[in-house]
Amino acid sequence: MTFSKQKFRSKFGVDYPLYGPFGKFEFDLRFELSPPMSLNYIQMFTQAYDRARAVCRVLFPDPTHMHILISTTSEQEAPPCMRLRRFRENALHRERFQFIGSSSNEGGEWYDPYFEHWSAYTPQTPAEVDTCLWLALTQDIGIEPRGNARLYFVNSEQGLYLHPYDDRGMDLASVNRSLSQSIFNQFNDWLLDYDRKKMNAVFAD
Repeated sequence: MTFSKQKFRSKFGVDYPLYGPFGKFEFDLRFELSPPMSLNYIQMFTQAYDRARAVCRVLFPDPTHMHILISTTSEQEAPPCMRLRRFRENALHRERFQFIGSSSNEGGEWYDPYFEHWSAYTPQTPAEVDTCLWLALTQDIGIEPRGNARLYFVNSEQGLYLHPYDDRGMDLASVNRSLSQSIFNQFNDWLLDYDRKKMNAVFAD
């Protein structure tokens, strides 16, 4: 199934997913995957991975009806040819990657200008989704295999995408109230307490 940037834009008003999207859309949720310093290192990661997989299983029951958007960066406008090597090394199939474009970032006080290169992957099995979740959660920690890109789990038809930004947290960006309400109810204990007041204002009875 080919990813449609036009369909994504019609739902979210942007060409590509936003980093840390909580609060940008009407029915967003924010999860705490592993409470900081409350567990040992291995327990923290495994809890984060288990929670992310559980939410994914509910949001994306059929992996063939979703896309995983992969964002890598470079100083060059042309996407580096080896940017997806880490994914192919972990049994994701070359023919199911689709390059969908690049965007530029002007940089800021702490970083130089760069280009963001976007690819869409169409999974066929829950195991492939799990692999991508693992690579999303290991970007900033010393667990191998380690990811080297930002990942967004997207269902444009349903109007939502999931962004696990590291082993601590994950955002659900959503314009779909009924699905967000269901996730709010089912996984309420995993929502981030810091932002709970905002979420309760939308979803609590």
